[in-house]
Amino acid sequence: MPVDDLRRLWPAALGEDARRWVTDNLSAGRVTLAGVDFAAQRDPAARGGWRTDKAAGSIKFTNLEINYL
Repeated sequence: MPVDDLRRLWPAALGEDARRWVTDNLSAGRVTLAGVDFAAQRDPAARGGWRTDKAAGSIKFTNLEINYL
């Protein structure tokens, strides 16, 4: 899928800093593989009723344009 689709598909509240950097600085390429790994527990005191214990992700790209500045 086109890298530019990440802004629409990547939830804004998930990995906020990473999402901001990727969506602001990468363009023109394609995502060839993406994955996410979560671990969560039911917690009535937590926002939304769930506590996230782990959230990790990875994305493989091809033919990117990267804005370093």
